[in-house]
Amino acid sequence: MYSIEHVARELMLEPADLQEIYEEFFPEAAAMLSLCEREIQNDNEHLVRHGLHGIKGMAANLRMEELVGMLKEMEQWAKSGQFECIKSKLPALKQCIRSLEEQVEIYYT
Repeated sequence: MYSIEHVARELMLEPADLQEIYEEFFPEAAAMLSLCEREIQNDNEHLVRHGLHGIKGMAANLRMEELVGMLKEMEQWAKSGQFECIKSKLPALKQCIRSLEEQVEIYYT
């Protein structure tokens, strides 16, 4: 279970201070993931890696450890052109992001 209070303590912020960051993170992550999916079809290793790396960096800043772990693995696959492995992991990645987003939405409502 993702803990917004824990993240806030680690970042020396109040949970309310993170709300806007989360509101920007999820749409940005979705856009970058769409870019990755499109570029997988084009066998564009550089843009796939760039998109995965961008999401990973944002997720790491927000201490989304499970998501970061998945993205690290996928980034390695992108480096070696293993796009089929990435495609097979995309549903789980999307589910992880959805789950985090739901937890954040519940917390702030």
